Amino acid sequence: MEKENSLALIERVDALTKTNQKAIADQLITQVVSGEVDPIKAFIQIKGIVECLTVFLKDKGVVDTTVTACGRYGDEKPSYAGAKMSVAEVGVRYDYSECGDAKYNELVAARAELDAQIKAREDFLKHMDGLQTIVDENTGEVFTVKPPVKTSSTSVKVTFCK
Repeated sequence: MEKENSLALIERVDALTKTNQKAIADQLITQVVSGEVDPIKAFIQIKGIVECLTVFLKDKGVVDTTVTACGRYGDEKPSYAGAKMSVAEVGVRYDYSECGDAKYNELVAARAELDAQIKAREDFLKHMDGLQTIVDENTGEVFTVKPPVKTSSTSVKVTFCK
């Protein structure tokens, strides 16, 4: 790979506003859908870029350095190319396991038991071969059960070499 600034392409964009982001995406889409660009090549290249950018954005060193840089602006929000940055607390989670609350622990255990029962019932329904007549042993009620409706969508899976 060349030793040029990796941000050169993005720096050519005047402003990274939502409107410009959509315009760039629309251009890429049009070029693929119209046949102007090889869809396989474009899909793999864009997927690779997304994976690179995801690694970059999640890198602790990059995040820490950027938080430090934002801190130098004080109350002002730093901006670049139509975007503003601010430091925020994100992904807040609570660990209830150390609370010592018996009622909470009882509810969690009940949920785990219900989740296991639901999973078992879903597995039963998923493997049905057609309509089945079932009698409720508690009430004697007779009802017809049908297998769940299976839905799916088709997409493209990209696997990169190591």
